[in-house]
Amino acid sequence: MSGLVDAARKAGLEILVLRPSTAPAPVVPADAAAPAEVDSLTLRLAAGADAMKADLARTPGWLDRMLYHPEPPLQPRWLGIGLIYTAISMGIGGLVGWAGGRRLRAGLVPAAPLPGASLGDRLRFLLGRSLVAVLVMAIVLVVSLLVALLIGARDPGFRDVFLSALEAAITGGLVMITFRAILAPWRPAARVLPFEDAEAQRIFTTLRLTVWTALLLSACAALAARKEAPDGFIDLLRDCASLVVAIGLVRAVFAARFIFVRMAEADLRPVRFWHRRWHVIAAVYLALTVAVTLLARLLNVDVEGLVAAPIIAVLLGLIVKGVGLIFIDHQYADRPVRVVSDVAEAGTPVAPAPPVPHPWRGWALGSLNHLALAAAAVWIISRWNIGLFGPDGRVHAVWTILLMALIGSIGWEAIRTAFDRRLAEEQGTAPGAEDDPESESEIGTGKSRLATLLPLFRNAVLIAILVLVSMVMLSALGVDVGPLFAGAGLIGFAVGFGAQALVRDVFSGVFFLVDDAFRVGEYIETGSAKGTVERISIRSMQLRHQNGPLHTVPFGEISQLTNYSRDWVIMKLPIAARYGTDPEKVRKIVKKLGIALLADPELGPKFIEPLKSQGVLEISDTGLVFRVKFKTRPGDQFVLRKTVFHRISEAFAKEGIEFAGREVRVRVLDEDDRTIPAEDPRAQQAVAAAAGDIATEAAQDAESKR
Repeated sequence: MSGLVDAARKAGLEILVLRPSTAPAPVVPADAAAPAEVDSLTLRLAAGADAMKADLARTPGWLDRMLYHPEPPLQPRWLGIGLIYTAISMGIGGLVGWAGGRRLRAGLVPAAPLPGASLGDRLRFLLGRSLVAVLVMAIVLVVSLLVALLIGARDPGFRDVFLSALEAAITGGLVMITFRAILAPWRPAARVLPFEDAEAQRIFTTLRLTVWTALLLSACAALAARKEAPDGFIDLLRDCASLVVAIGLVRAVFAARFIFVRMAEADLRPVRFWHRRWHVIAAVYLALTVAVTLLARLLNVDVEGLVAAPIIAVLLGLIVKGVGLIFIDHQYADRPVRVVSDVAEAGTPVAPAPPVPHPWRGWALGSLNHLALAAAAVWIISRWNIGLFGPDGRVHAVWTILLMALIGSIGWEAIRTAFDRRLAEEQGTAPGAEDDPESESEIGTGKSRLATLLPLFRNAVLIAILVLVSMVMLSALGVDVGPLFAGAGLIGFAVGFGAQALVRDVFSGVFFLVDDAFRVGEYIETGSAKGTVERISIRSMQLRHQNGPLHTVPFGEISQLTNYSRDWVIMKLPIAARYGTDPEKVRKIVKKLGIALLADPELGPKFIEPLKSQGVLEISDTGLVFRVKFKTRPGDQFVLRKTVFHRISEAFAKEGIEFAGREVRVRVLDEDDRTIPAEDPRAQQAVAAAAGDIATEAAQDAESKR
């Protein structure tokens, strides 16, 4: 209402105050409420437009009075004198700043980075240049202020002109220093973002022209406000400045439209829709902010900062991230790998191993991203005039929610990093993970017990953090969280009563883990399924069979569990030799081979007990079956089995011992029970049929063993 009264007064309209009637207000139909609101909004827009027209109509008179007929204490031609004095003051300050800047750059700015320099070196150079530029700007402003005090301190016209120019110079200097550090238009070796040279220079030129043009209009608006110009004229200058900023930013955004695509491709991340279309979204936002600003100006609603606040927030976030990256690059640098010798045994130089990333570097980068977003959010919230404390003296809910979200995200990342680091240290040998690429290992040694339980603890901690942060946020919004706990207890009781199978699975899993019956990476058999434990949840586990199938087994359905990956395993191998083979000779060969395997530097440590002969196991239809055995750790038996078979084959060949082979003799009789010669076609046909039966039987045996 106050806005309408002010607009009517500016338009020169007569204001009548009517006493409210004591009669009951008429009931407005629901279908007439919306048109009434539209009419009210239209009237407010019309009143605002009329008020601005009235102000603009009074502007020529104000300009004539200020420029040609100034009233004391303003002097004639005060504007020209003020501009000349301002130029002299800032010119002298600029010369002093230029001279001092050369010395500061030589002593404070690091050496320019070479192409391919690290991110930390580039950021340190850009930050050093920016700090020196800020110091130079401070010198310029101080010297200019001192000169202005000396030549025209008592002249109100010069004072207003100088202060308006000084505000614009401070704002423009800081903004351009930030843009220069981000784009590095003429320092490609120091550039952080993946801009091309011509692209960075074009964007910087566009932004520089936009910033100084908008600040010139803003300085004129500030000077007009100091000289009590009509409000409509001041608003027109500010709206023109906002329009110039929006147009310049749209041009700069479209010039940099490929930046996020390049960043995603450089980080090997998928290119998403917003990576390709972010410039369209930004342009639409800028157009909407300009339209909303103009409408709000007519409605006499304060919406200052719709264009500038997001830009300043983004720049503030980038500054925080840049400074943080310098600290992270110094504090969480990659660790070099210790190399015993840089020269191989044959004399060939060995390439140095790549450095190992710091285990906490990922957490530091993630936390820095959260802090940069929080800094931008703090700036935007402060522009909404939301104080730290509310009317009741307590911390405002918005700040509480922002702080808890920041603490929760950073805390969770720290806990997750600590868990992952310990999991990496506790990592066991997975199936087939041996150094030999042709390894036939099907059973791994498994991870440690701690490595099996840590993922479950990590999920429990995550749930606890989410619940705690959510409860604090709800409490900050004024929600009583006490009934929520009671309701959660009732819901848990109902779920436990209705889902007894789920409860049985969960409790069975808890007892299995407490008993340390299995671990991730171990090969187990539950009766219905067998395989390597790949994943454990609160109610089931997943077993990967050596042939590929993945079985999901609920804990409540496990009645018996066999673990093949604990402590040790005895591998027994049958070896068939022809009839007449000397068992004592075989025993000596196996004993000698066992001693040789123990002495092997690579295979010897894998044996717990050496290779031994157990003599003749059985007499088959093909020859004598001997059996040898050895004791080793789970997972190593398959590698050793391959080596044992190979070494025994070589030893038998050296000693003239032949392996037994299956022989099938086919005797074909005629009608008189006489043997048919082998050359007879009937005998050859019978031999072929017998060979086919043998092949079929062997295939069936192999399939059953699978």
